[in-house]
Amino acid sequence: MKIKDFLKNEIKEAIKYKFGSIGLKIIEELTEAEEISEDELINKLNVPSYYLRKVLFKLNENRIILYKKVSDEDSGYYFYYWKLNPDGLKRWYIEYKKDILDELKNRLKKLRDTQIYYCEKDSQEYTFEEAIRNDFKCRLCGNYLNVLDNEKIIGEIELMIKKIEEELKKLC
Repeated sequence: MKIKDFLKNEIKEAIKYKFGSIGLKIIEELTEAEEISEDELINKLNVPSYYLRKVLFKLNENRIILYKKVSDEDSGYYFYYWKLNPDGLKRWYIEYKKDILDELKNRLKKLRDTQIYYCEKDSQEYTFEEAIRNDFKCRLCGNYLNVLDNEKIIGEIELMIKKIEEELKKLC
C-alpha cells in the first residue's frame, strides 16, 4: 500500500488530533521526501526548532517516524535526518482506532446499564445514583437535570462501533 493512499482525511484528522497541525505537516513532508533533515523541516514549516523537536520526538516515540543521527567531523555537532515509517504509522493508526473502539464500547455499556441525566447549561452527565444524591440538580450550576435519551445515542454509538470494526478488518 502506498503511503499517500493510506493518508486519507480520517487518518490525517487522527494525526492532527494527536500530534497537532505541525505533526500532520511533518508527516506530509516526509511522504514527499525519502529523508529530510531537521533544518530543512524548520525552514519548510517555519516553526521554532524547540517546538519542531518536541513534535518529532512524539512521532518517534510512537514509531511513526524514524531518525538517523549523523556527526559532523569538523564541528562535532550532530545532525538528525528523519524519515517516515509507513508500517509504524499503520500500527499506530490501528491502535488509535482500537482505543476509540474500547471507549465507545464502554460508553455503550454505561448507557445500557444505567439512566443518564445531564445539565443543559454545563453539559455535565450524571448516573441515576449521582443525580439522586444531588436532588437531580447540577453540582456546578444548580439547574435541574434532564433525562438523556439513551436509545438514540445507543443507536449512534452502535453505528460508530460497526464502522470502526469494518475499518479495522480492512486494515488488519
